[in-house]
Amino acid sequence: MAGILSSVYRSLPVSVQNLLVSAKGVTLASKRYGPRYRRYVGELMRSQWLSAQEFLAMQTVELRRLLREAASAVPYYRDALSPISGRLDTLSLGDLGDVPLLDGALLRTSTDYFLNRTRLRHGFEEGHTSGTSGSPLVWPTDVDSMQFSMAFVERHLRWAGVTTNQRSVRFTNRVLLGRHSSSPFWRYNAAKRQLLFSVYHLREDTLTDYWAALQKFDPVYIEGSPSALFAVAKHADTHRLAARKRPRAVIVTGETLFAHQRRAIEWAFGSRVFDFYGSSEGAPVICECPSGSMHLNPESGIVEFIKPDGSAAGPGVLAEMVVTSFRQRSMPLVRYRIGDMAILAEHQSCPCGRQMPVVERIEGRESDVLRSPAGGVIGSASLSTLLYVVPSRIAESQIEQIAESEYIFRYVPISGRLKPDEEQRVMEEFRSRLGSSATVRLEPCAVIPRTAGGKVRLILGLDTGVRQSQGAA
Repeated sequence: MAGILSSVYRSLPVSVQNLLVSAKGVTLASKRYGPRYRRYVGELMRSQWLSAQEFLAMQTVELRRLLREAASAVPYYRDALSPISGRLDTLSLGDLGDVPLLDGALLRTSTDYFLNRTRLRHGFEEGHTSGTSGSPLVWPTDVDSMQFSMAFVERHLRWAGVTTNQRSVRFTNRVLLGRHSSSPFWRYNAAKRQLLFSVYHLREDTLTDYWAALQKFDPVYIEGSPSALFAVAKHADTHRLAARKRPRAVIVTGETLFAHQRRAIEWAFGSRVFDFYGSSEGAPVICECPSGSMHLNPESGIVEFIKPDGSAAGPGVLAEMVVTSFRQRSMPLVRYRIGDMAILAEHQSCPCGRQMPVVERIEGRESDVLRSPAGGVIGSASLSTLLYVVPSRIAESQIEQIAESEYIFRYVPISGRLKPDEEQRVMEEFRSRLGSSATVRLEPCAVIPRTAGGKVRLILGLDTGVRQSQGAA
């Protein structure tokens, strides 16, 4: 899309922009959905029924292959793996700790040092993260890695009862409209029969247009971030707009999905919500099955759950995820500290019959936590429940920690700012989570600033490096 989003594109009529978006869609489709993609989809549809032991055996084979290739073709791993170079063909999953941890800061400052350039000879597409940590990462992604990654997306879509070839709507963080600032707030990708909605124009005065376009287009499924879809759902609830045409499924990704968002989205669209976790740089896929469990997809990589002291965390413990990815072949990531935290479920059985590991909850970025005055760590899922005390009164919100015991709670009110008794209930909920000595300043606002990737961050922790209170977005 970078080539399209030039000064020329920005000023073109909407009809011409649609043609260019579709042309870009054709280019991407040729890279993402080629013969290897179809083969990978077939393999994943079969491997999803492997036993737990078969998954471990498969991961051992894939780990050895990954390390051999990385040691021979990637400058960083030639050095990092040299102490164990003689054991790469016999390495077990238990030996993974012999490989040093990889920090995101090093990856961002020395990206070329991590590239497998032999993988890029047959074409590539620019990959990038959204930069929610304040420093986005950009690198070339080879065609094979793209097709392997898209096969995981297709498998999840099939879990939801749809396929990528069906008519869809996607709420995207791409800048689509150029210099246009009025409806339509979407562009059409004919190559994928996909209507692309801009997340940057979701306002109370525009949501009626979004809703009407959704009903007219009648998508088989909808994709988007929880915050974007929740904004549409709240609008539908406020104005009592019943969905005349209902998609078969709604796929949410890119942010933590909270229970109140799921309820609102499912009510508004009359469809089941399926949660999908992944990242552009190659984090293993964790996605929701038809029985409602979040399964870690073993074919996508290995996840270690690590406590702050570096030891392994057991089920039921909030821990940092350390990633060894099988998806990103042009930029291998071995024991990468991706910065996200999660809890491995204590009960690993699932009615769906798949023996993939079950994750109880994904908390989002490690920096997206609050430190309480008592020294505790409070994640986004725990904080989101405080909104239950003021139902239908807050459209969006964000809490920022500015000192050890000081916080700012920003919220976009529905039907006027919170009343004194509502504010009191919210304050009581905060103190029940953060401690009685916590000081929270409530700030109603017109909009919560988005990140460069179009996301809403519920939490800005002390370690985030982004301060809304200092005017940063």
